[in-house]
Amino acid sequence: MALDNYRILVENEISAWDDETGVRYHFPKNRYFNRLKTGMKFVYYKGRTKTSKPQYFGYGEIANIYPDPESQSDYYADITNYIAFERPLDFKRNGEYLEDVLISNHFRQNSVRPISEEKFYRILELAQLNLKRTGSPEQPVIVTELPAIGDVSISMASTSLIKTTTPKSKEPTNGSSQNFYNPLKSTKHGNQGELLVLKHLRATLSETEANTLRHHAKENEKDGYDISYTDLNDKKIYIEVKATSAPSFPSFIITINELLAAERYGVAYQIYLVNKVTSKDVSIQIIENIAGLLKKGDFIRTAMSFKIENITKLYIIK
Repeated sequence: MALDNYRILVENEISAWDDETGVRYHFPKNRYFNRLKTGMKFVYYKGRTKTSKPQYFGYGEIANIYPDPESQSDYYADITNYIAFERPLDFKRNGEYLEDVLISNHFRQNSVRPISEEKFYRILELAQLNLKRTGSPEQPVIVTELPAIGDVSISMASTSLIKTTTPKSKEPTNGSSQNFYNPLKSTKHGNQGELLVLKHLRATLSETEANTLRHHAKENEKDGYDISYTDLNDKKIYIEVKATSAPSFPSFIITINELLAAERYGVAYQIYLVNKVTSKDVSIQIIENIAGLLKKGDFIRTAMSFKIENITKLYIIK
């Protein structure tokens, strides 16, 4: 029997909920808490607007569920592995619904809807996501989400890719972070982001500058930056790449090593933000002199973790 592991999540353009596409989903506990669980896969759905029919527009997985720190009746679900569809998919195909519609108000009744495994993956196939059959009953199909670098179109972001935020006084009560971190996916997406930045630099730098490019991360050098090159003024530029599968960044993580490098190199240290790295259409935003911006207060930093080491000899008492 197929697992009950597939959902449709409704996210409309105008909403009172604190949703962020590909990042988090905000929902009332009394209606949907028992319908969502960590590890579930979902397809995003958007209802009819003045300019478009109802449509499916993305894939993702539920990474973490925790209480809204500012409400006793609401919850958040963190989203991981988000992939935007190249084109929105109409909710009908040849006049037939892509979901099992058993009641007249099916599309208006619930914002979290169950869907069969067969129809779930039918939607992903029609959306032209890359699917791979595994033969495993627990995970019969996986999504292979990273396109070839040569197939990706890169543009400079017309607006900021990082959301402006107001610090909140409360934190999630169970200690969970709203920015779920998956080391495996972070590495895959980070590698893709670095390759896309290198593609962009080779296309935009002069031949002299491009010939000085070095991919330090690929060489496993831990100097606090991923890429460097020497510009036409014989000045070295240091680049740290941050990548996400989502359209924007609610925040991004830098390590102490990266922060020290940012402080050491000042205006020569640049952070490249790359969005939608699982798609064939990405945008890049460049943040120069993050250390100076932190000092000015344009950005804030929050301690997330500490490395703990043992520096004394342990004695075992028998």
